[in-house]
Formats: sequence, structure tokens, C-alpha cells
Amino acid sequence: MKTSTHKKSPLALSIIAISIAAALGLSACQEEGPAEKAGKKIDNEAEHAAQTIGEMTDTAKQKLEVAKDNLEQKADSAKAHIDESSDASKGALERAGQKLDAAAKNAGQKIGEAAKSAGKELDGAVEKAKTAGDYIDNSLVITMAVKASLLKDSLLSASQIDVSTVNGVVTLTGVVDSEQSASRAVAIAGNQAHVQAVENKLLIKTLTPAR
Repeated sequence: MKTSTHKKSPLALSIIAISIAAALGLSACQEEGPAEKAGKKIDNEAEHAAQTIGEMTDTAKQKLEVAKDNLEQKADSAKAHIDESSDASKGALERAGQKLDAAAKNAGQKIGEAAKSAGKELDGAVEKAKTAGDYIDNSLVITMAVKASLLKDSLLSASQIDVSTVNGVVTLTGVVDSEQSASRAVAIAGNQAHVQAVENKLLIKTLTPAR
């Protein structure tokens, strides 16, 4: 039995060699080196960080918007409260002013009525006094006022001056130490209320009438 031997042609051998080389090259391309792996890892981390930063930025914006809305609501509420308080204060002031005006008006009316009533009573008393023939003489009051004023004066307090009053006319008698003291006594007496005139009968030292 004869064994047949097939010999491959050079073209077939070249095709086989090219196929093997291509397979080896494809296998080398599919296997990644350490640098490529590190690069991919960095890219993944960067993408993740960018995504996280974007989410945090969106969250911060949302919180800022919510805080802004809350602040505006609180500002509006505070403004409304202030307006209400101002209106209430204004109303209270107006009511107080109205009450004060009413009280003043009422008090004025009462005072006017009381004054009118007192005037009528006084007029009635005077008429009664005139009808009864009574004469109101304020001579005693004038005399007491002149004496008190003379005693208060430092220049005349030591002098012995007598005072009498009739129908508004004051008469001064006694002894003084000088013309100046006499003139001062006359002036003081003349300055008292209801005094119509002053008669000077004061004596000076030598017991001569003062001029």
C-alpha cells in the first residue's frame, strides 16, 4: 500500500503565517496594560466627581431657592404685622384724641355752668346786702395789709407807725427817724390794694410834722 504525500505550496504557507500574525496582534490589542487601566480609572473617578459636584450644586441651588422663598414670606409677614400695628396704634390715638376732646368739651361746659351759677349767686348776695342796707367796708383788710408790709421792710421795721383806714384813705401816724423813712412808709401804704389815698402824719425825731 502506497502512502501519498501532499506538499503545501508557498502561497498557502504565506496565508497561514499572515493569519497567525493577525491573531497574535488582535490578542495583544485586547489585553490592556497598567497605564491604560490607570487612565480608565482616572476617567471614571473624574466622571463620578463631576456627577457628584453637579448633584451638590443642584441641591445647593434648591436649598437657596427655598431659603429665599422663606425669607420673602417672613419679610411679607413682618411688613403686614407692622402695618397692622401701625393701623392699630393710629386708631388708638384717634380714639384717645376723641375722648380727650369730649372730656375737655364737657369740662368746659361744666366750668362755664359753675361760673355762671356762682356769678348769679354773688349778684344775688350783693342785691340782698344792698336791700338790707348793709355796707361792706374793707378798711380793716387794708389796714392789716399796710401794717404787714411796713413790718417786712428792713428800713421801717423798727419804727413805731400806726395805721388807720376809712373808705380807702390810709392815715399814717407815729415817729420815724428820717424823711426817707417817712417817704418810704407813704409809698408802701399807697401800693396796697384798694388804697385810694394816703395821709402822712408821721413825726421825725424833733417831733415836727414830716413834709
